[in-house]
Amino acid sequence: MPAQSLRTNRPATVLIGGLAALLLAASAAALVHHGNQARAATEALIAEEIAQENRTFCGNLGIDPGMARYAECARGLMDIRSRHQARTTRELFGAF
Repeated sequence: MPAQSLRTNRPATVLIGGLAALLLAASAAALVHHGNQARAATEALIAEEIAQENRTFCGNLGIDPGMARYAECARGLMDIRSRHQARTTRELFGAF
């Protein structure tokens, strides 16, 4: 008798499984979509923070954004940031 009970519920089981798979796929798509938006917003925020740091640092040296040397100052800061990040990454992975 239990075997027949399983056979009669098979369409319901397939339907529930299909709905669960659909829900899982929709959730994954939503996570990817919102994750991309969050990443873009974070990147924009970081870019603005870096621009502000460049203006502040170079401005303290008397180099304003409109001056010819400003680009050189900002490139120098980017180089320093890049080397710092590489050093931090080496230290982090060297700990493992």
